[in-house]
Amino acid sequence: MSNSDMHTMKRSRSEPADGTAPPLKFSSAQVRLKGRAWNKSPLYYFQDGSLLLLVDATAYCVQGSILFAHSPYWREVLGNEAKNEYAPQELHGIQRWEMDAFLSVIYPRSFERYDTNTSEHWAAVLRLSSLWNMESLRNLALSKLDAVATPLCKLVLARALDIPDWVEPAFNALACRAEPLSLEEASALSMEDVLRISGARENVLKLQAAEQSTAATCTRPHNSSRALARRDSKSSSGSSRTAAPPSKPSLPEATIPFSRKELGRLSTALSDGHMFDDVLGMVTPDKIPAFCHALSDFSDLLSPNAFHNSSFSHSIFKRAATKPSFIPVAVKLASIITVHNEHASSACTFSNRLFGLRRCLQDDVNGLRSLWASVNQAKIKYPDFSLAYKSGARGHYFSEGLLGFDCGSKPPREREYEERSANLRAFIAALAADNVRLVK
Repeated sequence: MSNSDMHTMKRSRSEPADGTAPPLKFSSAQVRLKGRAWNKSPLYYFQDGSLLLLVDATAYCVQGSILFAHSPYWREVLGNEAKNEYAPQELHGIQRWEMDAFLSVIYPRSFERYDTNTSEHWAAVLRLSSLWNMESLRNLALSKLDAVATPLCKLVLARALDIPDWVEPAFNALACRAEPLSLEEASALSMEDVLRISGARENVLKLQAAEQSTAATCTRPHNSSRALARRDSKSSSGSSRTAAPPSKPSLPEATIPFSRKELGRLSTALSDGHMFDDVLGMVTPDKIPAFCHALSDFSDLLSPNAFHNSSFSHSIFKRAATKPSFIPVAVKLASIITVHNEHASSACTFSNRLFGLRRCLQDDVNGLRSLWASVNQAKIKYPDFSLAYKSGARGHYFSEGLLGFDCGSKPPREREYEERSANLRAFIAALAADNVRLVK
């Protein structure tokens, strides 16, 4: 048989003799769009739907009016005007199980409970609602995840989807748990977060060892004649008194108060726990005392067990980077808050040494120094600053934020980077001054 005959036989199995392609066959469970077959979703392909969503080889036919009503993103995509039928939308970067989880909340089979009940599925709902700017659905997913997600899951989501309230609790839980990060867990985090957690864990272990040593010393029997003499002397003198706790530091007197409108903004932002960026612009040198009173009344920052020191540290670094005139105010605020943080009984000391403002400031300083060193090293290899910054800043997104730059966005201009870096070096020098000594 000749080569020509063989070619004719192969062709005849798949196409007609005239060389035209045979028509594709589709089952009733499929729909043909964009030149291919899509399997109809068995749960979310509604006959009265007006919008086809094509996701991961699956076609969903849903009511476009629902997305139109709840999502500014979809209103823009669909034309800012409700219609009876919309053009099909092919969505990339989304898996079928994620879309199923999302639509199970949009179309619940029961009004008493949601079919979605795992942290993985609620994370998908959170991701898509964030992507499409569906605020109420995002808030629902946040509340569900807050109850079921692990600290690692919360930290990953907090970094990816801008959830600052989850960062510090997740760090604390991962630093204080019995098991170290596994290789798989570490691979889900940035190098910077892994190093911060590892450093905090090391400090936890050191403090625990020190406390155990102290406890052992205190419970050890004292049989020497000197110890007995001291005990007898104390009992005979009747001076067995419990040491009084140190007096609480007083706040500076507020001579220039905030207006009623300003106090309204302050109370809302400070009660929220992480919105310091919004209010630091209101703090001038003469209003530092009034701001400290607001911190005392509407936040926990002045307490030994303050929970948002890390957020406050980030905020003052970001403002100092762009507003060098704010540096003296930032140093004064940090000094006052640290004094109140560190006014604590020994029971509070353990937490404060790990998560107090002094520690958070030092962590941010260390992160900045690491970023600067990495970028300087990259500049040797790449004379073009844009390339050097992309290479050097990789994995330092936390420290990029301290300079006021968004991670993953266009690299900053070199002059802007150098100016902000110079401002923060001046801030660090002020924090390290002999009369302050908040960082090293």
